[in-house]
Amino acid sequence: IGVRLVGSEMCIRDSYTPRAFAGAAQALLPVAASSLAGWESYDCDVDIAMGRKTSHTRDALWDPLRKACLPLVTVCGPRATGAMWQISVDKTILRGRLPPIRAIDIRAESPEIALAPSVGKLRSATLARLLSALLLEQKVVLSSASAFRLSRAAHACISLLLPLRWTQTYVPLLPASHHVVLNAPFPFIYGILTSNACDVSPGIVVFDIDCGSICGEVLETLPRREQDILRRIRRQPPQRIAHGFDATAQACFAVVMSILRDVLTLAPDAWAASPMEGEERLDVALDLLSERFVLSRAAGDTRAFVRLLCETSSFKEFAEHVLRPRENWPRWLRSFMHYATGGSHGKYSGFT
Repeated sequence: IGVRLVGSEMCIRDSYTPRAFAGAAQALLPVAASSLAGWESYDCDVDIAMGRKTSHTRDALWDPLRKACLPLVTVCGPRATGAMWQISVDKTILRGRLPPIRAIDIRAESPEIALAPSVGKLRSATLARLLSALLLEQKVVLSSASAFRLSRAAHACISLLLPLRWTQTYVPLLPASHHVVLNAPFPFIYGILTSNACDVSPGIVVFDIDCGSICGEVLETLPRREQDILRRIRRQPPQRIAHGFDATAQACFAVVMSILRDVLTLAPDAWAASPMEGEERLDVALDLLSERFVLSRAAGDTRAFVRLLCETSSFKEFAEHVLRPRENWPRWLRSFMHYATGGSHGKYSGFT
């Protein structure tokens, strides 16, 4: 909803705005005008002189507007492809999609549909191997006869890593003229048409979207506990899946949450134990956190998987955010901690 100030009057910017949205904006104008008037008359120097936090006062000025908007807007989420919202205005319901909290493209389809369009349902063992390869930043090649399916599957794959972010090379559709880059020494996700099939070097994990099969050596399989979580959640009937979050997306989110939950509790001690200052302190704390995170897991396959995970750039980026002061945390990390610690809106089946 676009609102702009003209002189002392609030006006609707109705170009390219649906009529129902314009109606909602019109209904909220009195509250918005009142909040704006309070904001314009607000003097932050007074708060500073009185020792009050200016951010709290500013938030209080907008509280009436937030409360007025709340009954109109319903947000369902989180989900790997972005949160769904709906606005009810004059008995008309409008629906849309909010960008996800991390840099996941909103074109991503439901993983259950995008990753197994022909076979109907991806086997849990296959999904576990694919997720493991993605988490450990291996070389992953997606193969399909359809360019459209390749693009959907590639976006769905990176969405399975939430809240981690794929930071390596990512090409949803690799032209045949560029197949030489398959020999690159760095991690990647490439999409290749089966009509342009070529020999791949050892160490590459190939996922056939049309057949729902995977081949290639995975560095380390998911720990048994996380494999059980994956199977259990995917067996749940559709009506038990929270807020349209399909079984595959919910299962992968629960797996990543199960693995990373300990990082949140270990980070404060790792930061306190670092004797350095500035960026050097962050580097030392990151090494301490990785070491303690590995030792916190049971010996065997679990510890081996976590040790490899700590070497990935996606984990290091996540850990660096966690080690910083909580007031400096990005919004996506606060949201993840809320769900990982069993927040009131995070008690979905399989999430806690």
